[in-house]
Amino acid sequence: MKIKLFAIAIITLFMCSLSRAEEFDVRVRLTIDNTFAIDTLLAFGAVSSATDGLDAHLGEIEIPPFPPPAFDIFAVFNLDTTNIEGLFSYKDFRSVPADEIEFHHRYKIDLNKRVPSIATISWGKLPDFVKSARIYDELGLLFSADMTNTNSVVINNENLPKVPIYIDVVYTKVPTSVPETKDNFEIYPNPSNGYIYIRNSRNISKIEIYNELAELMYNTNNTNSLGSEKINLVNLKNGVYFIKIFDINNNIYFNKLIINR
Repeated sequence: MKIKLFAIAIITLFMCSLSRAEEFDVRVRLTIDNTFAIDTLLAFGAVSSATDGLDAHLGEIEIPPFPPPAFDIFAVFNLDTTNIEGLFSYKDFRSVPADEIEFHHRYKIDLNKRVPSIATISWGKLPDFVKSARIYDELGLLFSADMTNTNSVVINNENLPKVPIYIDVVYTKVPTSVPETKDNFEIYPNPSNGYIYIRNSRNISKIEIYNELAELMYNTNNTNSLGSEKINLVNLKNGVYFIKIFDINNNIYFNKLIINR
């Protein structure tokens, strides 16, 4: 039961913090290295202000018909995965459903038919709002990679230029990892007997403490005067709590607190 309550509390806290955010904005950049050049123009993701069409305000700019007559363009996103004659762009940012915590998008990459059969596709660490991502060829025979467990895939197959590449992504509005409080906001002692200190509390604008049921148990909007003074939590019962810290730049950090007398 405690494990379930722990999960409920974490999800609730994150949804509260997400409601404060201006928008959902997750972007991933791809690098494609082939014999002729390194292409770093490709980027995909999900943004609250995006549609599933051409979004010029996000840098989605229609490029000439694909494939081009020369090697000036190596790979592009096909914004319409169901239409061969669809729109082509270096960037493909999709919409964010307002009423879904998790949602899926599929991206299609078309390659210049004149490119060689060897290429390396790489990417950086995926944001915590990406729950899963897989990159694979349309045939499902040339290559497939879990993008959350590796940062690149090497493709060596003569059929590579002949088939599109797909990326399936499941996004989540609840991050896949819990951002812990930074060291400069260290909470001690932990476990606590009812009193705690927070290092560098002058850089904190607000503190909220929740119990395992995600109920707000402590709240203060004025911790700048705390300095090295201890915070009195003697009214809280023994148990596991979650501290939500807002710094003076409106960043939010979480940590777990145990009270045990």
